[in-house]
Amino acid sequence: MKKIAVFIGVYLPGFRSGGPVKSVANMVAVLGDSYEFEIYTSDRDSGMDRPYEGIFLNSPVVVGRALVFYCAKNLTGLFFYIRSLLSNSANIFYLNSFFSFKYSIMPLVLICLSCRGRIIVLAPRGEFSIGALSIKSRKKKAFLVLAKFSGVYRNLIWHASNHSEKDDIYRAFGASANVRIATDLAVSGWNEKIEATKFDDLLKVVFLSRICEMKNIHATVEIFAKVNCKVVLDVYGPIEDVSYWNAFLAKASALPSNVVVNYRGVACPHDAISIISDYDLFLLPTMGENFGHVIAEALFAGVPVLISDRTPWTNMAERNLGWSLPLDDLSEFSRCVEFCAAMSPSSFVEWRRSIQKWANENIGNESAIKGNRELFLI
Repeated sequence: MKKIAVFIGVYLPGFRSGGPVKSVANMVAVLGDSYEFEIYTSDRDSGMDRPYEGIFLNSPVVVGRALVFYCAKNLTGLFFYIRSLLSNSANIFYLNSFFSFKYSIMPLVLICLSCRGRIIVLAPRGEFSIGALSIKSRKKKAFLVLAKFSGVYRNLIWHASNHSEKDDIYRAFGASANVRIATDLAVSGWNEKIEATKFDDLLKVVFLSRICEMKNIHATVEIFAKVNCKVVLDVYGPIEDVSYWNAFLAKASALPSNVVVNYRGVACPHDAISIISDYDLFLLPTMGENFGHVIAEALFAGVPVLISDRTPWTNMAERNLGWSLPLDDLSEFSRCVEFCAAMSPSSFVEWRRSIQKWANENIGNESAIKGNRELFLI
């Protein structure tokens, strides 16, 4: 059985860094019978000051179908990490970032310097999207120039989650880049019967994601400033950028009285579908997603989605699952909110049941599993 050494900044039980953790965890759960996974990661969750409780550091820990090494954030942990890198017998090295120094750039450079004929697969996880590159753009563009000039990225395999990300990789590294497409795997485990949640005079909307510029929560203020219906917007997610969050709160305080905004804290990933299922509409005007696990979770919960068109989840309206709209006209988002508010509770629950049925039949299907298996076929 081939061994795959996975490098990722945060892994289970961490979750605050968002989708990449779920993508790798789901891949391990599905492909663990075909490959031997060995994961190297940080000893703490994103933005946290302390290591995970009850976890051995710099030692193998069985997590699901993988051996996980939580590297301590000190010199001992760094030496262990480098030694493990240089002596690793894995057939394939799987990097889950382009810009991460410790878990992408360092492994890549050390592997190249060791002159070993290892296969390297790199998943940029949406970092090459136009929206992502527009944040701290000078530093990112400078590193891209340096990376291309160095030549160390010339012979690796790029993992794109969809055709759009494939185009992003080509735009960054040219059409000669070796790109394989494998859709991220979504695991549901949610089969609860949908009951009515909507009230005639109130629409309950949920935003569940990281609080940062990329997720674009500021757009929700403009969206709800133009609606006349009664709306409650509940926000869940770790606050990654405090100044960005404070600016949002200042703007939200000026919303009309028919709109109420609440911050509900950080949601545990295991509870995400259950939480979303209590709402009438899932809203995410994101600037870009290479997959969007939380969108899949909303659909599994049978909740219509109102999202930007910068995700792989396109043609939502044609499939009667919600809407995927361009960000240059937020008034269309507002009209969709009003449409949902005007629906009767009985019509809404039937809509939700049809959404859940579609999700269970179409998300995480065999073609996605096949693509992930073939990603590592050398």
